[in-house]
Amino acid sequence: MEHDPTIEQRPINIMPQIVGPEYKAAWHPGLSNENYHLDRSALSSSGLKVLLKRTPAHFKANWKIGKEEDDKECFRYGSLAHLALLEPQKFKESFVLEPVFEAPTQKGEMSTRSKEALKMKAEWYSKLEPWQLVVTEKDHENIIGSIASILRHEKVAKIIPGSKVEQSGYFRESTTGIKCRIRPDILHFGKKVLLDFKTAEDASKSIFSSKMGRLMYPISLIFYGQGVKAIEGWEPDIYGLLVTEKEDPWATCLYTLTPQTISTAKAWFFHGMETLKRCLETGDWPAYQKGEAEDIDLPPWEHSKELPLYDFKEGEINGS
Repeated sequence: MEHDPTIEQRPINIMPQIVGPEYKAAWHPGLSNENYHLDRSALSSSGLKVLLKRTPAHFKANWKIGKEEDDKECFRYGSLAHLALLEPQKFKESFVLEPVFEAPTQKGEMSTRSKEALKMKAEWYSKLEPWQLVVTEKDHENIIGSIASILRHEKVAKIIPGSKVEQSGYFRESTTGIKCRIRPDILHFGKKVLLDFKTAEDASKSIFSSKMGRLMYPISLIFYGQGVKAIEGWEPDIYGLLVTEKEDPWATCLYTLTPQTISTAKAWFFHGMETLKRCLETGDWPAYQKGEAEDIDLPPWEHSKELPLYDFKEGEINGS
């Protein structure tokens, strides 16, 4: 598999554009994932979440350097599983299993952390092509297990086969005119179902609900839904999250957003879009404060915390 030669090295030190009503919303099925993420002229859902979770100043700082969300190793597995489920042929062509590098230490014990083992590993990595994805044996086993679990899920098995996956689209957000881009994970046109795929340590309803709120997952779904509405003329009837656990038994859950959650997410979405429009028009990108001082208090539970008491015996102070 060759690296995509059509990637344009666009300047990324630009902000999303405000475009006129003549802008035509459309799908761009041939747009590569790399080119999609390089385009800084159009807002993404990840970028909007940075603005909402942090501040406009944080959004601007991240956007200027091409960073839409936290780039952490913990997201690597999710990205691999995402590719394996939604673009299996690309995953098959690009992944390589990482060998186990072992060599004796100075004491003669075999170790993956010995100097020679680390040297062997570094040499192996240096020979990889930029497009190759390194997958450990453990991750490969878990990815295969997750996908098998997903396909055994009765509802999911009826949605994925007839869906478009990873298809890029562009649209003008109707209330602000901001140019936006979307790349929904799973979109079934006939059933009007839109799904976002996530991996998790714990897919149980109570735990994932908290994570869903903390990471603002519904924002992405609403963002995609607004794009679908602009391009197709209809809004998805069902917004869902397809969640699979990362380890055996790779439990899979399909959660659909309630009307209340959809309403809340839409309020967040429109608030974020209006905030961004004001920043783009005024050039003002506020952070937490504007030079004022404010009181700060401990969290409520800290005030009731009991400190430990110690029983000091007489005669043991100062060596007496």
